[in-house]
Amino acid sequence: MDFSSLYLMDEQNVRNFINSQLSHPYPQTFIGFKRQLEALLNFDSTQWYKQIQGPALIIGSDEDLLCPRDSETLANHIWDAKFIEFHRVAHCPMIEKPREYVGIISNFLKS
Repeated sequence: MDFSSLYLMDEQNVRNFINSQLSHPYPQTFIGFKRQLEALLNFDSTQWYKQIQGPALIIGSDEDLLCPRDSETLANHIWDAKFIEFHRVAHCPMIEKPREYVGIISNFLKS
């Protein structure tokens, strides 16, 4: 996981995340995590993402270490994309800013 320094400075955030991972009924295995990271590093959608038709919501974060600037690049190549960037957030805005994240998706789906 990739979290912002601001999120990690709050000990309660760290405790909550650790507890959620320890109590998860289907935890991600090391092999699963390794394969997910390999897929992320090796996946190249640049040949086909310009073909996406219809509205698209692309969410990124300015402190994302796993996919730095990838979200903005993707949004720039999709005709009807809306790009939203979280600030002072890393790869997991759904964990760091869950209310805002859900609100953005909800507003997009309503429009």
